[in-house]
Formats: sequence, C-alpha cells, structure tokens
Amino acid sequence: DLNRHYRDLPALHRLDTRADGFAWIDADDHLHSLFSFWRRADNGAPPVLCLFNFTPMDHQQFRIGVPEPGWYAEVLNTDAVQYNGGGQGNLGGVQAEPVPSHGQPWSLSITLPPLSALLFCRS
Repeated sequence: DLNRHYRDLPALHRLDTRADGFAWIDADDHLHSLFSFWRRADNGAPPVLCLFNFTPMDHQQFRIGVPEPGWYAEVLNTDAVQYNGGGQGNLGGVQAEPVPSHGQPWSLSITLPPLSALLFCRS
C-alpha cells in the first residue's frame, strides 16, 4: 500500500531532490514524540500531510494546522487492522475547522494512534 501511495500521490515523489517538496509543520514536539510535515508536488497535485507518532500512547483530538478548509482524507494509517494494528483512526478523514494552529488559519482535530504513521490528502 505504501508503494502504491508513493506512486499515485505525486507529492510523495515529484520533488524528492528539491527543498520546496518538503516543509516542516512541527519538528520539535518532544513532549509527544511527534513529527509532522508536508510533502509537495510541482504539478498542481495536492500536498500530503504526514504525521508520525513515535510513542506507545495514542493522542486523541490532536490539533494540527492546515492552510485551507475542506475535507482531508486519511489515505494511510499504519494502525489499521489490515496491518495488524489496533484499528484506531479518523474514520476515513477529517473536516478542517477554522481554529488556528501551527501558524495556519485552519486545523484538523485528529486521532494519532500509538506507534503509527498517518497520511492525509485534501480532497
């Protein structure tokens, strides 16, 4: 599945060797051991929001800033049952709310399962 997403989502591969293909959201969340960043493409394809939880604890209603309103589909959740995970997640996606966070005017309130990677794409 990860290879399919890598192939199908241009933001994950188009600008691998360029700085404008990557932007940190939060690289310093040492309290939660979380990393969050954007991957971007140069062909108008939507960016991909990438979140990683490196702890054995889940984070409910975790707020992450996004630049635009809309629905953010959860395209990959490594805690899914199909990957022998616990099945926690965001029921396929999350609607952005007009709540500023991480320097952005909108944000998502998401569930970050333990020891997981999540990818979201605005649709």
